[in-house]
Amino acid sequence: MFSSLVIGDKHSKCMLVLILVVLTVVAGCTRRGGGDTSDPCRCPTLVETAPTIDFIGDGQTPIKVSSNWLTGPRPLSVGLEYNVAYSDERVIEIAERFTDAGFTTNTDLEPPLKLSPHFVEDEWEAVIDGVTRDGVGSIRIVVRIVEPDRDAAETLAPLIDALGTIP
Repeated sequence: MFSSLVIGDKHSKCMLVLILVVLTVVAGCTRRGGGDTSDPCRCPTLVETAPTIDFIGDGQTPIKVSSNWLTGPRPLSVGLEYNVAYSDERVIEIAERFTDAGFTTNTDLEPPLKLSPHFVEDEWEAVIDGVTRDGVGSIRIVVRIVEPDRDAAETLAPLIDALGTIP
């Protein structure tokens, strides 16, 4: 392919530019994703703070914590899976802890749920849904916050104040 490139040829120049663009994009993706794969979003403060919030209401700690870097106004994301069997009623019960604390959702909190309850504030958002592993459904809370990560505890303070922390 490269042996047929002639610098004066328009098609060859376009191909060369396209190749350089693709290589640049691939290099950028590889660099962002590099490093510690256990925390892809590189948000240690969020990963440390979010699991301490008593989202479920019974003092349970998550059985799995995962993180991700997403696009949008709240790119730092952490998923918290709990050893709580999934049911619409249980999701609604957890969502009502949020609404009782003054947070609002546009989700209809009546079974059967058509959408996962989604709470959005200026600096954070939370979604209560389910995840299935090995045929067993459990509750998952996904929390997304604004950058920078170092401010995660302050950003999540309204949730900490409203829902409490796990002892």
